[in-house]
Amino acid sequence: MKKIVFTLVLSGVAALCAGPYDRALQKARHVAGPGGDQAMRQAWIQMGGVMHAHRGALPGPGGVAGLKVLCGPGRVDPALLRLRDLPRMDERHCPVAYVGNELGALRMLPKTVGPGCPVLFTKPAPGVTTIDVLLANGHVKRIDARYTRNCVGVIRYLKRESREPGHPVWARLEQAAARIDNPLPPPPPKPAPAVRPVPPRPAPVPAPRPAPAPIRPAPAPGPGPAPAPAPGPKPYRSW
Repeated sequence: MKKIVFTLVLSGVAALCAGPYDRALQKARHVAGPGGDQAMRQAWIQMGGVMHAHRGALPGPGGVAGLKVLCGPGRVDPALLRLRDLPRMDERHCPVAYVGNELGALRMLPKTVGPGCPVLFTKPAPGVTTIDVLLANGHVKRIDARYTRNCVGVIRYLKRESREPGHPVWARLEQAAARIDNPLPPPPPKPAPAVRPVPPRPAPVPAPRPAPAPIRPAPAPGPGPAPAPAPGPKPYRSW
């Protein structure tokens, strides 16, 4: 009996000493919701170990590059966030926006701001009617997609509902969402190796033709033989 009471006292003291995010993490272990909510909460539980390795902060960078770090081997299961073929995925085809890297160490955020900050959320897209937002307290908030057109709209919606909308963390989150909305264009293809230009071959010059031989003029006709004398009168013969 004394051992049971001692264990309960220790658990109560640990719960009082734990920070708000630790309590939220413990609560997330026992809360289950339908569909994506449950999957995101399970992902948040796995993020607890990642944050412990990064001294209470979520890894960077943001966007799909940060998701590849967050969902590395032995960390968050990509299937919980509906990420298929994550290693080959780029920002334009990733269905989840990750902005948790902008929060820094969650323990350093005030209680009036930190719990309501988003860690990741489903991107607004055609056909998406509900946006699931995983908050820094481990809860999943659902937003009607009609109120958000892009990732910046999701941040501004949460900012309006925050108790401290003027906190600098919201400006960082908006900038991170803007980079996700407008990712950099893909790098240009590598230029082909330089090929040494081959000078064009000169056109063959025809050999000069020999000049034609001069045409000799025909010789002028010389004096021919003397003409025969004209016959004279026949002599008269009388007999």
